[in-house]
Amino acid sequence: MNAISLAGSFGFGNVGDEAVVPAFQHLLLAAGARCHATPLSRWQRTPDPGVIDLGPESVEQRRSLRGSDLVICGGGIIERRGGCVLEQMRLMESEFEWGSLNAFAVNAERGAAESWLWRRRFRRFLARFETVVARDALSARALEVIVGREVEVVGDVVLSLPASDESSASGGASDDYLVLNLIPSWATNPRFSSMLAGEVVRLAIRNGCSVKIVPFAAEFDKDVQAAGDIASRLASELGEERVDLLASQPDLPSLRRILRHAHFVIAMRLHCCVLAAAEGVPFVALPYHDKIWGFLETMGLRGSSPQSWPRSLESQPGRGYAAGDLNDLSPGWLDDPRDTWDSAACRARVEVLRRAQAECVRNMFGKFAAAEPVSPTPVGFDQ
Repeated sequence: MNAISLAGSFGFGNVGDEAVVPAFQHLLLAAGARCHATPLSRWQRTPDPGVIDLGPESVEQRRSLRGSDLVICGGGIIERRGGCVLEQMRLMESEFEWGSLNAFAVNAERGAAESWLWRRRFRRFLARFETVVARDALSARALEVIVGREVEVVGDVVLSLPASDESSASGGASDDYLVLNLIPSWATNPRFSSMLAGEVVRLAIRNGCSVKIVPFAAEFDKDVQAAGDIASRLASELGEERVDLLASQPDLPSLRRILRHAHFVIAMRLHCCVLAAAEGVPFVALPYHDKIWGFLETMGLRGSSPQSWPRSLESQPGRGYAAGDLNDLSPGWLDDPRDTWDSAACRARVEVLRRAQAECVRNMFGKFAAAEPVSPTPVGFDQ
């Protein structure tokens, strides 16, 4: 079995970031590659024992990856600050003595190449990569400034999570709830919380449904505590029995089931939008960061954000837009995504991106193809 170091923003329990690993492993198996991807975090210390980090306590674990092929994937790859995945892997190169170098479905923050020093540093390292493909259109444009050539867009790797039997059998049936997903820095802003609560109440009454507030990073980002204010506002209007703030973040299979059976999804976190699209569930994105706009553009879903949401907000390095940057929005600013949702177009676009990812992985690691066909779904992988 050939070893691959899969480097990214892993290890802190964000269900979206951690979904990158099984999605990429599925692509390897579907390509027939006899390879195993070991998650390698950009951080010095992580609480997840299944992730190898860059701290001194993990030296022995890192030795097991010496000479392996490197794939950097997901978010936090190229940013306008130190500590991004690409820079961390560059600094660790002498320790790992990488085999092939590959950048697969990566993000690149807008303006990351503004500094001449960082641009030169990134360009020299990426020049040695066999593969450089982006996860979204905005990242591709940022990468093109760095590498000086056109960069292919293959979409977010989480789109390639294998479908479950339940997904194919459900027939699109939904339960009586909508999903609300927020990030703490916005959820705790009283003005935004008030504006959003009024819209969610209106949509819940219109659809005769309850509201399920779903955290993505409960332990380290404190999603549950941050959502307490808006949960209270919703309960005061809808009744406590119609508002369900999950006490902890669901694991990936549970999260996919929750999204799959929702009327629709209102989301701020990128991978909540990605998973909703993968499940074919109507969603509306509240873009707090360029990466959300990049995903919507890549999917051809620019309309899946409120029309009155200001596209001109300038991104802040490392944190995206702040809730305080948003002007007051008039009542009715949040549309019901089901009114304009084109399920066939979304499904077709997801399939195009999945095929592009599969072809890219075959090109990278087809050299490790097994003599016998390999099952495309990992044994024991819980859907």
